[in-house]
Amino acid sequence: MSILSKLRCITIDVTGTLIAYKGELGDYYCMAAKSVGLPCPDYKRMHEGFKGAYSDMTMK
Repeated sequence: MSILSKLRCITIDVTGTLIAYKGELGDYYCMAAKSVGLPCPDYKRMHEGFKGAYSDMTMK
């Protein structure tokens, strides 16, 4: 079985290249959570968490 037939999902990071945003990324994640009825701890904490997770992932 070829690798292409095993693919189920492809994701593409377009933030900062194809899509520009104003403000902090944490703001957008909090707005997305709130739009589906989920709580957001606070915008600054969300932004700092995203920065930490992104840094961790770039090292892997």
